[in-house]
Amino acid sequence: MEIAQNGMSTATQPPTPGFSFQQAILDLERLTGFGVSFHNHGQMPRISWQEQPAKRGQYEGSRNHLSDYCETMKSTPAGTAACLACDSTRAHEKAGNAGRPCIWRCHAGLTEVLIPVAADGRHYGTLFAGQARTPDLSERELERLRKRWAKLGHDPKRIERLMNALPLAEPERMQALARTAGMLAEYAASRARAQTIARAQAAEKRTPVDRALSLMLEHLAEPLSLEEIAERVHLSPSRLSHLFTQQEGESFRDRLLQMRIERAKELLSTTPLPVGEVARRVGYTDPNFFSRIFHEKTGLAPREHRRRYAQA
Repeated sequence: MEIAQNGMSTATQPPTPGFSFQQAILDLERLTGFGVSFHNHGQMPRISWQEQPAKRGQYEGSRNHLSDYCETMKSTPAGTAACLACDSTRAHEKAGNAGRPCIWRCHAGLTEVLIPVAADGRHYGTLFAGQARTPDLSERELERLRKRWAKLGHDPKRIERLMNALPLAEPERMQALARTAGMLAEYAASRARAQTIARAQAAEKRTPVDRALSLMLEHLAEPLSLEEIAERVHLSPSRLSHLFTQQEGESFRDRLLQMRIERAKELLSTTPLPVGEVARRVGYTDPNFFSRIFHEKTGLAPREHRRRYAQA
């Protein structure tokens, strides 16, 4: 069953600073009694101002399904795998293909509304709203669910009790939930669009040296050369060398060495990696040569630096 579009605007300006996307999700849960979660499907930018940035590998606003039913379903390896496949692949594909809020029945029998967060043809993520009990399940459908629950390593009687404790997916309530959650999706999409535009504008203002510095940081483990970087930024080596010294006040070679030493210091003080692995990660295939260069630039051998500055 498809749900009518909610008249989303195409404005690119975010609401007044101070608005919290994550808090809005929590408020919607409290007001409706339904669970709401956001699953990222791409490089979703930060979409609120007052929260701490997400940790590396995570995305702000991302939340898992939090109902007792869902938590129990994911308490077995088979259940976790099934939920991940259902949410991360099939549900995202349905939301992206629909391009509008739509009803979804998950692998474990729950009814939800899927609301795609999309801007300019890019599907950033999906809001899952509901985690509701499907109305009018036939005995045949229930028996099929019981067999699936058992196959996933669960006690069917316990799972059925947890399912019956969930709110009922009444059509009128699901429609209202879709419209309200759609407003959050509209906001998230407009914020994503605005930040994408801002990044593109900033990229246009970057100088060839700025682009070279970014490439150097990204590829420190590789045997970089001025010639290779110059080719990547579409300049001759001599021209890049001149601009580099003019803008940075030091040569390409000196800055690359400085970057490698700083990264090595960070790895030595924050990780237990062997010195040889640290050397490899900053572009040196010979650990002895790396140690000699490191001592020359810092006054300490790599192991001495680790003993003195390693974080507890």
